[in-house]
Amino acid sequence: MKFNVVGKDPDPDRKYVCRRMLVGPWRNQPEEFEGYNGFFGWASIVILKSGRWIVTFNSGHWHVSAPTVGPGLTDERNHAYMRKHPHLYRAIDEGGTTSFIPLFHAPRGGRVHLMYSDDAGLTWSRPTTLVDTENTNLHPTILEMSNGTLLCTFVDERLAAGDEPAPNGFYFRLGYMLSDDHGQTWSDHKFLPDTTATGNEPPIQIADGTVLRCAHERLDSSKKYDGVAIFASRDNGQTFEIRSIISAEDHHMHEPTLIEMNDGRLALLTRPDGDICFSEDEGRTWTKPVSTGISMDDPHLIQLPNGVLAAFHGSRTRSGLRVILSKDNGRTWNGSAEGLGYAVDSSVYRYSSPVVLDDGTVYVLYQHTGGHDMHHARTQALWGVRVRVFDSADGIEILPAPGSPEDLGHGEAFMAMAADHDFGLRDSGTVVLDTGTFVIEPTINPETLHISRRVVKQQE
Repeated sequence: MKFNVVGKDPDPDRKYVCRRMLVGPWRNQPEEFEGYNGFFGWASIVILKSGRWIVTFNSGHWHVSAPTVGPGLTDERNHAYMRKHPHLYRAIDEGGTTSFIPLFHAPRGGRVHLMYSDDAGLTWSRPTTLVDTENTNLHPTILEMSNGTLLCTFVDERLAAGDEPAPNGFYFRLGYMLSDDHGQTWSDHKFLPDTTATGNEPPIQIADGTVLRCAHERLDSSKKYDGVAIFASRDNGQTFEIRSIISAEDHHMHEPTLIEMNDGRLALLTRPDGDICFSEDEGRTWTKPVSTGISMDDPHLIQLPNGVLAAFHGSRTRSGLRVILSKDNGRTWNGSAEGLGYAVDSSVYRYSSPVVLDDGTVYVLYQHTGGHDMHHARTQALWGVRVRVFDSADGIEILPAPGSPEDLGHGEAFMAMAADHDFGLRDSGTVVLDTGTFVIEPTINPETLHISRRVVKQQE
């Protein structure tokens, strides 16, 4: 595997006039419910054959939004998790025993929503509830299959209790349901045949009609590290079976993305080491995972009409949203610096969902924060932006999303206002105002990878 440093990042200020907020503070909020604190995220976008754009996402009180009631509160396996999050739980130690009191009441955790656009992303419907079980629901995705049926997958999660498996204190499973009327109504949900599978990647349908869903799994308790399971359906999402399992010998493989490339092979890419592997038999067997050299979160593989393979991902090195590019179906990759892809938006959290448009550009949906702290709900947003990938696979251009300031003809005015009044719009650099010269210095927390900024006035 080879990584090449070619080209450069696009103008970092372009994103501010080209991105468009779909959901945010005082903008197109989901309906309120008991346990909603303003956090939403883990969004996905799909464009149906009819031309309708559908966005799905989940909401709740923070990053995970597990229910704060139930027997899991007294299960000792969850104590470490609850101690780690004192903003959610208060520990009470009495008489040699420990109990926890939730500080936020969320009896059903979070839920999943759906919104749509019938004018190519210019205007959007209000979000409606799509899934709301007694547990928290997150990571919703939708695939339109060749027969026109929609397949929705989602994660169902809560604090583990009793004999339930409890990776990291959670009991989770991957649910799915079907719609034969373009999403107006849905079947009762079922669960994939594995109680410890999760994932943020939509299913794909390959050339032979098989539907494949990759998921981060913990099937084999004898293995020290987590791997990836490939689930397959030969009956248009009615039933699934495990087709294969991929794992590495010395590290975890999480948050997989799966694609059928233009040469007929499948490619799989994962967090955190950017491991990639390939299959020539519809996902039954795989090559040994090899790192791309990029430390990443939440990768998503797409292939452009120009043949370029693009891996949108969150950078664990610099944070923010980036993309690496390949002209040879994943054998070599290009980026703007050693270990870095080309910057799409370096001011935000690292989770996204790209989709290829009819003109060959990419619409990228992404979230502003990770919701790790409760106050992140005050600034949380779902953004959309367009990206053009160069045919030479040596860079990208940021383009205006429908409804963005630039799309509406307000790009220059928006940036002038931002330079005068809002340092927070810029990642780094120098701003010269009538009141003096200011330097914006970004810093990164090595544990959480969150970016913060400090504005310093230069001495005359």
